Amino acid sequence: MIEKADSIAQSIKVLLYLIRGDDLLHPNLGLPKDAVFRQHEPDAIKFLIMDTLFQDPRVQELADFSATKETDGTIKVEGSIITKDADTIFFKELIQYS
Repeated sequence: MIEKADSIAQSIKVLLYLIRGDDLLHPNLGLPKDAVFRQHEPDAIKFLIMDTLFQDPRVQELADFSATKETDGTIKVEGSIITKDADTIFFKELIQYS
C-alpha cells in the first residue's frame, strides 16, 4: 500500500510540475520546453489531472476532487484517489505561478 501510494503521489507531483512549468523536471521525462502546460485556470488543471490519473491502471476513481483559485492566485488541488485494491490515497497540493 505505501509503495503504491508513493508511486501514485509521485505521478501527481510530476504532473503538477508540468502544469507549473517548473524547470525542476526529472531529466528523463524527455519533454521539450514548449510541451510544458501553463494553463492557469482551475477547471483546466482539474480535468488534466483527472484525465491523467484515469489512465493509470491502478486508479479506480477520484473522490472529493477539486481545484480552486485562491485570492493570491495560487491554485489548490486536492482530493482522494481510490485504487482498484480499494486503498484510499489523499492528496493536497498548491500550484503557484511566478
